[in-house]
Amino acid sequence: MSFIVLDGPDGSGKSTQIKLLAEHLETRGENVLCIREPGQTPLGEDLRHILLHATYDISSLSEVFLFNAARSQMMEEIVKPAIDEGKWILCDRFYPSTLVYQSFAGGQNLAVVRSICEHAVAHNKPDHIIVLDVPVETTQLRLGDDRDRIESKGEDYLKNVRDGFLELATTENWPVISASESIVNVHSKILNHLF
Repeated sequence: MSFIVLDGPDGSGKSTQIKLLAEHLETRGENVLCIREPGQTPLGEDLRHILLHATYDISSLSEVFLFNAARSQMMEEIVKPAIDEGKWILCDRFYPSTLVYQSFAGGQNLAVVRSICEHAVAHNKPDHIIVLDVPVETTQLRLGDDRDRIESKGEDYLKNVRDGFLELATTENWPVISASESIVNVHSKILNHLF
């Protein structure tokens, strides 16, 4: 059993790599749970819709609380029971995204945001966090024109997001994998980090 998070900028292929990692583990006979943030619970899905599709302004501090409300509910309803059952948990985004998007890119105090995140996860931290990295130009290309509220915040915001992930990965000693490479190569590098 292990709690694994793939995180990184938009368009870095997290969902694709979660799927491949799940298939790899399932071929080994492991019981795997794939989740994504925000969402997974009725409350989380409602908050996801607000956060990504609201037509009104939401401050970065309000985003911190909304993301962590969804996270806390997911931890209680889904993650803690899965840990108790000995499942492998693969999560597409987790608290690193909140630290980066709302602090590094959104201007909120990092220590405050970190404290709120720690309360939301109730000290059930992942066993592994891997950051998938892509240049801002790649993010822009992969996102195309159909963007949610956060993806639409502009190039400077996206640059701050990428820089934030790279800085945080350095200070937290999280591995960074270039997601500009082929899907197969990225998957292979993820496996090398984990096994």
